[in-house]
Amino acid sequence: MNLETLFFTAAAFLIVNAVLLAGCRILSGEKWQIMASIPIWFDNDSGFWHGVNLTYYGALLANGTVLGTSLFIVLTGTAGIAAEDIFFITLSTITASTIAAKLVARIVEKKKATFTVAGSAFTGLLITPIFVWLYGNFTGRNLSTLILMSALAVGYAFGEGFGRLGCISFGCCYGKPVSQMEGLSAVIFKKFNMAFYGSTKKIAYESGLEGIKVVPVQAMSVILYVNTGIIGALLFLYGHFVYAFLICTLVTFGWRIIAEFLRADYRGAGSFSAYQKMATVCILFSVIFILFTDHEPLYGLNLVRGLENLWQPETLLLLQFLWLFLFIFTGISRVTGSRLKLHLKGYMI
Repeated sequence: MNLETLFFTAAAFLIVNAVLLAGCRILSGEKWQIMASIPIWFDNDSGFWHGVNLTYYGALLANGTVLGTSLFIVLTGTAGIAAEDIFFITLSTITASTIAAKLVARIVEKKKATFTVAGSAFTGLLITPIFVWLYGNFTGRNLSTLILMSALAVGYAFGEGFGRLGCISFGCCYGKPVSQMEGLSAVIFKKFNMAFYGSTKKIAYESGLEGIKVVPVQAMSVILYVNTGIIGALLFLYGHFVYAFLICTLVTFGWRIIAEFLRADYRGAGSFSAYQKMATVCILFSVIFILFTDHEPLYGLNLVRGLENLWQPETLLLLQFLWLFLFIFTGISRVTGSRLKLHLKGYMI
């Protein structure tokens, strides 16, 4: 188990960070926002097709969710939790969180065409223990809430980190201009910063900051969250469920509170935003949850068993359906449109 665990986490660390660094460097460019345009209807007056845009934001967010869910499935599988139990908890949590991502953003930001990962995470953390309790009482299964919550926290940290690449692509969740920073932060961010290009990126049309060096909040979130998830996975695989849960929740929600002070986009009214308040509640909930939860050690963790749980037809179909659903839900652009002109490149007899 030791060699398997070390190899698994070391390989994940090297491969994942190489991908993340590349994504953080290129995705702020103009060409990395719109993935494709689909012609919908033809305008006879202009001679153009009007199209719907599919975004990299949607694809990257779907990628992150599927990766986080996959890690959750592997970790719970190593602890011997049955595939059908994992299926129910996964589907219930993701459904509730996805609905919350839309509703909370509409309530806080007063916008229809937006989503919030903060609201999704807040809902998922608080409602999962309820789902586990209801499912256990209904089926008579004795599921460990601690193990499930620990695996969920690890999967969330890992998945949201990857999903934040979508924020770089869309230009949302952006940081303050470096010119506004003072003291040590000014010195740091003059060297480490980002600039976004493209008039359809949110940072451009909402705040007019296209091409301006800003605090790389999204990139910092990407690196911090994903590597926190890797550390949490390592702790989980060694049976340290409490530490895995606390590290992942305290780091992710703690950073949420800090990062909000570095961001320039609208986060709702007040100097301490609704999302920061949600993060504070999540931190308090995490501590209380650990204090009032049994910490019985679990022996016999088996990484191979967890990977086998992932490599099942029903699991793969679930993940494929999840990716497609999230891509349709978040990847169809509601703030941009397109006009397309079709023509022949050449005529062949």
